[in-house]
Formats: sequence, C-alpha cells, structure tokens
Amino acid sequence: MTNSIDTELENYLSDFFKGDVQAFYDSSLEATAVRVNTLKISKPDFIKKLEGWNTLFYSHPFNPTGLILDDEPVPLSHTLSFFTGEFTYQGISSQLPVLALDPQPGETVLDLAASPGSKSTQIAAHMQNKGRLVLVDPSLKRQQSLLANLARMGTLNDIVLKMPGQQIGRRYFEFFDRALVDAPCSALSKLPGQMDRGKKWSFNNVKKLINIQYPLLVSAIKAVKPGGTLVYSTCTLTVEENEQLVDYVLKKYPVEVVDIQKWDHPNISDGFVQYYTKNFDPSLAKAKRILPGKYPMDAFFIVKLRKTDSIPAPKYPPVVNKIPLKRYDDPEIRPVLQYICDRWGIDLSVLKPYHYNLTQKKLWLVQNSWESIPMDDLVKAGLNLAYKRGISWKLSNSSVQFLKNSITKNIISLDDKQMTELFFAGKIKYQVPNEGYYVLNYDNENIASISVVNGILKTDRPHVFKLTLTG
Repeated sequence: MTNSIDTELENYLSDFFKGDVQAFYDSSLEATAVRVNTLKISKPDFIKKLEGWNTLFYSHPFNPTGLILDDEPVPLSHTLSFFTGEFTYQGISSQLPVLALDPQPGETVLDLAASPGSKSTQIAAHMQNKGRLVLVDPSLKRQQSLLANLARMGTLNDIVLKMPGQQIGRRYFEFFDRALVDAPCSALSKLPGQMDRGKKWSFNNVKKLINIQYPLLVSAIKAVKPGGTLVYSTCTLTVEENEQLVDYVLKKYPVEVVDIQKWDHPNISDGFVQYYTKNFDPSLAKAKRILPGKYPMDAFFIVKLRKTDSIPAPKYPPVVNKIPLKRYDDPEIRPVLQYICDRWGIDLSVLKPYHYNLTQKKLWLVQNSWESIPMDDLVKAGLNLAYKRGISWKLSNSSVQFLKNSITKNIISLDDKQMTELFFAGKIKYQVPNEGYYVLNYDNENIASISVVNGILKTDRPHVFKLTLTG
C-alpha cells in the first residue's frame, strides 16, 4: 500500500469496504461532465455546438442540464462557449446536491461554502437569476475562483460575503428559504486518482473537519426559516462526517430528514442507519450515498432536511448595516447609465428594470429583488456593469455578454485569424481612428470588452486559449 495513506485511515477504509478496499483504490475516475448554463443558452443549442465539435456525449442520469463527455476531440475550455459562460465543467455527482435542494425563482437562498462556485452558479440557474442568492466564503483566495465563475456564468441575483459561515446563523437568523451546506470534507472521493501525487491522507483530518462541519450545519439551521429546506453534502465516505454528524444534529435541533427525489442507480444507495456498533436515526435511510462502481462516479453523501420549528433568536444579534440600492433614475446613477448608453448605443429601457450600487471604481447591476445589500463583509453584488477608467467607463466582459446585441455602437468585428491570435496572446495589432474602449463582435455576437491603445487591441480572458472556432 502506498505510504500516502496513514495506517488509521487505511484500516478505516478496509473496514468500510469490508476488506475489498483495493477495488476502491483501483476504481475508475469519474468521466468529465459539463452543465449547460441555461442563463445563457438552451440545452438543444449547446448540443448543436457539441455536435459541431464532433464531441461525443450522453445525458447525465438525473440532471436535465448535465452532459457527460465520452470523447472531447476539441478541448471545450478553449472555445468561445467556455469564454462566454454557456457551460461549466462540473462533476457527475457534484451536480446532485442542488437537484436535491431544488431552489426556486423568487426565493432567498444561501450557499454556505460557496467557492469555487459550480454549485452556486447551478443554484442561480435554477432560480432563473430571480430572487436573492447569498454566497459565503471566509477566504479571499478561494473566492477568486468563485468570483470568476459568477462573472463568466452571468449571475445577477447574488451577493458574495467574506465571512465565516459559522456566523451566518446569528447575522441572518431565520432569513432564508433554502440553504446548501456543501461542507469542507476529507474528500476521500478523490483518493483513487491522487494516491501517487504526494498528498498525505490521514484520518486525523477527518477528526479536525468534523469541528468545522458541525457548526456550519448548525449555522445554516439557524439561518433557515421554519419550514425551510437544507441540504448537507460532502464528497467523502466516512460516517463521522456524514450520518453520525447529522444524527447528532437531529437530536439537538428541530429538523427532520425528508425524501430526496428518486434516483435509481447502481452507484446510489440509502444512508446508513447502522454502522458496526453505531446506530443512527432511522430517517437517515432517506439520505443518499454515492459510491464508485461499474459507472464511475465520485463518492458523495447528500441529505435533505426540513426545519420543523423556530428556535430561540440570538440574545444579542449583530447589527447588519445595509447599503440601499438605487434605481436607474437616481441622480447618482442616471449620469453613468446615460454615458454608457450614449457610448455604446444602448436603449436606456434595457437597464431600467434593475437596481444599482455605485462604488468608487465600479457600477454594479443587481436583480431588483434586492432592495438593499449588506455593507459589512460585502465582496460583490450582482453583475459588474462597468469599470471607471479616468473620466470614462469601460464595460466588463460579463456586461457585454449580458447586454448582447443591445449594444449598437463602438463595435469592432474580427475575423477568424485575428480572433485566434487575440485569444492566444491577449492582444493584436489593430488601428482605429479613435483609440479607447470598444466591444468585440464575432459571428454577429457581442462577446467581450476590448481596448485599443497605441495600435494594440487587448482583452481580458481567463486563460490562454488555443481557440477553436468551429461548431
């Protein structure tokens, strides 16, 4: 056995798999899967693009917007569809917790451990960018991927808070209709593919993580309204991080386990109600365990809870300072919007339905379901419509893709050769009579914000693209 696994964890896994642990170590890695971003494109239209790239795929067993790639002759992360957020890579098992949560348009929803954002953007898509979505993560480093994913996927109804998730239950007591706690965990689902990569796997990590997972789940219970729904999930195997932890919560808080929609699959089984000498609440049979098998899927645990009653409010709740959002015709907002509309030929009526937050260097466009946003720990709210650059304003890539063909002025169209060079190098030589900020159009679609300075056209992109323009 590899020395990357300590003896205690090795013995635990041997017991868990009843001596047949080698089959787990040798299990095939989960196939590459994507999720179509229905905020940007329909599934049939995205499938046409896959067919144009000669990509073989089949449907996710349960998620209507999920697709599993059988062959990827064109790296999809090097397509304009990736750049414009028409899809995201997301694991097969990873797509299930949000299906269990079933968030609805118009609700107020919490994602308590949001980074890197695949489930957050899945929630936003389920909500059709309506209602209010609060995303929490305490680490700015981890939030970089979250913010990038939110921008690329075009979320409008979200706010991001930099704060420990353990505090959310006091600050936003019984505020949410639904909450997802996709908890930090020992991630043993990843072990088969990483045993020889130098990472040390120890059972002590399990013991430490329980002390994070439990207060996160309790915080979510406090934050959800009576009658509200919670989903707790992990990408690991241990009963200590899963059934045992939830069993303890069931004894202390007014929550009950409820059925998850029926998932008939050879890799999916019911939660444990007994594990060797440990006995758990019988209702935990309604939880779902996903284990590797003939059909390669990452291990996952998913349980759906309903809050059955209110609990005592915090005796000294923290004050939540708020920033009131402003309408399009506010004296502060109107001149900026008018500049943007005049510069890029946008009809102001397109921007009227939303609310706005103006900071020193950015104008944020927010779904009008938000009347105000928290001042403390706020990282972003909605979509970054424009950046201030001197006395002018520059559209973001996200806002260009959001506004689409509402933009009618100051547009530059490039041919295939120019596009390929631009997305590889980030810049190309290009002359215009008046240098400044423009919008990039390709194939009759506005897709990015660009600048032309000193005869050089530049754009921001998430990585170096060896761009594929077929499909």
